[in-house]
Amino acid sequence: MPRPSRSEDDLELAAFEDLIDELGQTITQSALSVLEKYPAKQVSRELGSEAAMLAALKFAALAAYTGHVGLNDA
Repeated sequence: MPRPSRSEDDLELAAFEDLIDELGQTITQSALSVLEKYPAKQVSRELGSEAAMLAALKFAALAAYTGHVGLNDA
């Protein structure tokens, strides 16, 4: 099944690009908020960054699966 973005019109694709930017900002702000609140003595800054990356990869994998993004699209 093709990705939904491959069958939308130009107006929806413009909104799609804005949505991508807004989601990216929200995910980044959320990760920074969690890292700021997490007890610094329990994990290093580097370990916190790695945890954020792995959480983002898990989120991306789930989103790819539900959005019908195949290996060739990635």
